Amino acid sequence: MNNELVLLPGWGFSTEVFKNFSELLNPFFQVTCLNLPGYGTHDLKEIPNTFDEYVKALIPFLPQKAIFFGWSLGGLVAMRLARLFPEKCFSVVTLGSTPCFVEQEHWPGVSPSVFNAFYQEVIHATEKAAKQFCGWLAPQLSERTLYKKLLSLMDLKSKPILQGTLNFLKEENHQEEWKNPPCATLHLYGEKDALVPASLTTHGEFTGTSLLIQEAGHVAFESHGPLILHHLRVFCHVS
Repeated sequence: MNNELVLLPGWGFSTEVFKNFSELLNPFFQVTCLNLPGYGTHDLKEIPNTFDEYVKALIPFLPQKAIFFGWSLGGLVAMRLARLFPEKCFSVVTLGSTPCFVEQEHWPGVSPSVFNAFYQEVIHATEKAAKQFCGWLAPQLSERTLYKKLLSLMDLKSKPILQGTLNFLKEENHQEEWKNPPCATLHLYGEKDALVPASLTTHGEFTGTSLLIQEAGHVAFESHGPLILHHLRVFCHVS
């Protein structure tokens, strides 16, 4: 049994977003929360030219070997880490993640026009963009408290980091790679996720297990934490 677990957050957030979730996991896993390069306490002067270079910046902070849990952009990072450094990874769990975030022919995702408009807003009106983004994460009136919490947690200190990592979400396409992962994988999707289509649960092209979390949006670790913990324990054989 391995219970070393690394949590990787999504675009625009530091590991602070995992505070409640990590506390839920702690009785069962040895949890390490890692900021993506450029966020939180992980200083990064500029975004590297390639996604692989960006991912490699995490290597000095990884445990000897662990399960990688990546939310949204963190899921893309986790899958790439497993590919580049299989000796570091027991398995990968993604939540609200996809190998290609932008809609392509025969591939569901965020509309290119919506993505491009949001990208421009990040450049020219960052705080307005943050409000729009949190609106996608917590769109229901009943989620107003979650919306305010997420908005307060967004890491907006570096516009170049926000733009650069958003560009990775726009440009990276790892569909072929996700069909043949180097380790066991579990992909979790929210039924009401406004950013990552729930239809990916039954896409049928990914190797590994894909599960749909009923009534969940993009931030399912906040709304459905105990259920995600259950799926993690079953998948990782942690009693």
